[in-house]
Amino acid sequence: MACWDMRFQLPISSHTHPARARIRRLLMHPLSMHTMYQSWVIAAVQGNNEVSMWDMETGDRRFTLWASNAPPLSEMQPSPHSVHGIYCSPADGNPILLTAGSDMKIR
Repeated sequence: MACWDMRFQLPISSHTHPARARIRRLLMHPLSMHTMYQSWVIAAVQGNNEVSMWDMETGDRRFTLWASNAPPLSEMQPSPHSVHGIYCSPADGNPILLTAGSDMKIR
């Protein structure tokens, strides 16, 4: 993932998934208007139905949702399934995240 300053067309930061997995979808965190979450993004990652929340300022992966039979965060045993669709609603300060993937499940 790369973060750019669009005013000056300059790259600010670049972050790579620990397993170098492909990012399939990317959303701003639904609470990005709050100071704590203003630099957070939600990324649907190739394999293991992984959805991660990243802080683009620090490059840290803050949370990971993992819908796979593989051991959590195991990068050596990827599942072939991935999240292809993702929707996030702020819902009065209590975000709701819906995903749909290649395993034909909505979560």
